[in-house]
Amino acid sequence: MARLLDVQDTKDFIAAVKLQTADWAVPIRVMAFDTFNRAIVGGSESEGKDVARLLDADGRIKDAFACATLYAHHPGKAEGNDLRGHSSLMGDTDVNAVFCGASGTRTIEIRKQKDDEGGGVFGYSLRQIELGSHEKTGEIVTSCLVDWVDGEIARSVRSAGKPWPRGLTLLHDIITAAVLESGIDHRPDGNGPAVKAVPLEDIRALHKRQFLGSGDGDRTAAERQAFTRNIKRARDMRLIAGEAVGGREIIWTTTKQLLTVTGTA
Repeated sequence: MARLLDVQDTKDFIAAVKLQTADWAVPIRVMAFDTFNRAIVGGSESEGKDVARLLDADGRIKDAFACATLYAHHPGKAEGNDLRGHSSLMGDTDVNAVFCGASGTRTIEIRKQKDDEGGGVFGYSLRQIELGSHEKTGEIVTSCLVDWVDGEIARSVRSAGKPWPRGLTLLHDIITAAVLESGIDHRPDGNGPAVKAVPLEDIRALHKRQFLGSGDGDRTAAERQAFTRNIKRARDMRLIAGEAVGGREIIWTTTKQLLTVTGTA
């Protein structure tokens, strides 16, 4: 990783990349840095003067290769703070996108786009594939392909990343407890990203024990109606997902990953 606050280091980085790519048949279109914090070593992402120096070095790199640049960055600690560090990181970049999701369908939300409107949401999932066997260890070598998801589904999944509503907190706690008691490793559709799933019957058993009725009427009927209603609501809000495996239905929660912001300066 080049130390972009160091002028000579930036010059050496540009020279080294030009040397390594001198015989390439196609030009560099995008250059990615992982992470922004590593690129700004020697300075602080919270100091405007340091961010300005990095963006100046970034401009020299783009001029040298006529390419776009992309930086992986992390969110602030406060809820809703998509971008950690100085405000110029948002103001002086062309595109800022928020990546959410740890499994299943993940989303990319465009928070800022210099030459177009923001707010667009893209969905995708990762599909594991086998590339062959390692020539020394014999172990299977795998990678992932990106499968893009319909925009409407992506927006629904993005909404589901919000905290569980108050009326469903009991169901959330029960699913969490059931996963701890009898959770199994599962890959949706057989080759999706691994999730911790639990049989629906185990969730139902816990719900029967923990459900608190109003004290009036039939508790068993009230519990059954509440369980059916809340499972349906959680499905509709895409807070949970499930599928039938071996003759029984298994359920898992959709999770929200720490936000990662990428953008071009």
